[in-house]
Amino acid sequence: MDHIHRRRAGVKVSLALLLVFGLLILLASAVSSLMPGDVNSDGVVDIRDLVLVQRHILGFQPPLTAVQLTAADVNGDGIINVVDVNLGMQFVQGHIISFPTRQLHAPVLIAPVEGASVEGSMISFQWG
Repeated sequence: MDHIHRRRAGVKVSLALLLVFGLLILLASAVSSLMPGDVNSDGVVDIRDLVLVQRHILGFQPPLTAVQLTAADVNGDGIINVVDVNLGMQFVQGHIISFPTRQLHAPVLIAPVEGASVEGSMISFQWG
């Protein structure tokens, strides 16, 4: 009877390890697909990625997933267009070695206006 319990425990451990291994593969594929320009998540930026972006721009099916759209937007402007394809082509051809990084600007104070005094103990700031 003890032999049966050990065998069941071994099967449970094996299944748990398979589950963990599967999750690691899934996580690794999600991380690799976040590389700018690597739309097909194969670990390299090449002409196949550019074809997928061009097909997206032209409206061919199937549509790109959210992860693929993030990878396709190599200039980080939130729009997938010919600029992204052009930058991708420059990268593939070796004319550039990386994609531009998007610069975030410092927040601009909207209110209170300069020189105004603020009354009260609760001050909150908002910016976009």
